[in-house]
Amino acid sequence: QQSSDARIRVEPSRSAAGGQCNAKQLNNRISNASGTEELLTLFAAHSASLNHIHAANLWNKLGKQRVERRHEEQLERLVKRTLELIPSCEARELANIAHGVARCRL
Repeated sequence: QQSSDARIRVEPSRSAAGGQCNAKQLNNRISNASGTEELLTLFAAHSASLNHIHAANLWNKLGKQRVERRHEEQLERLVKRTLELIPSCEARELANIAHGVARCRL
């Protein structure tokens, strides 16, 4: 079985501030995000480079936040991207995604 680090792509992506971050840095930024707005902003800025680990982390964090109706359009895009990533998920990522989606009441 591969370690989590071995499965993270190391492609750079553009940050909201115009800088770049690799997959591990993006995962850290998701983990340290302060709320729903920041999480969805990170997703919007990095959706093309989002991998299954990022998606699982995003949903895990979103499940702990207050998600409101005004976030619906952004969440729909996240759901679509997540569905594209499902084939690359392992059990842990699937569990985190399912739990986060359920906590968001989607």
